Amino acid sequence: MHKVILFRLNKSFRPGMSDDKIYESTRGAWAVDRARAGNARYAFGVFDGVVRGAYLVEEWHKAGTTEYRFRSAAELQHPGRWEFTGKTAPPEILQMYLGKSVRKYMAGRCAFQYVNI
Repeated sequence: MHKVILFRLNKSFRPGMSDDKIYESTRGAWAVDRARAGNARYAFGVFDGVVRGAYLVEEWHKAGTTEYRFRSAAELQHPGRWEFTGKTAPPEILQMYLGKSVRKYMAGRCAFQYVNI
């Protein structure tokens, strides 16, 4: 597996969500270790142990400081939390991971999990 952060979307994911909404749910706001998160090349949104969205991480920002289309900045402004901006992962990454199980990496109730970082 690549250098990835897996984000658990159990509270925000709904079947039939648009790709844009999955991206916004995946990208913020998280209590990640900023230095460690900076090593992640990709971020995956995970629901029920399955990858629902895969994104190339371009940059990390303090939570609530970048524009969202579907979420309010107020709900994302948490001291010490971070969000990323990025774009959909390349086709070869999507083919490799989208719709695939990552349950073995998501033990416990952690909101996110670093893999290969």
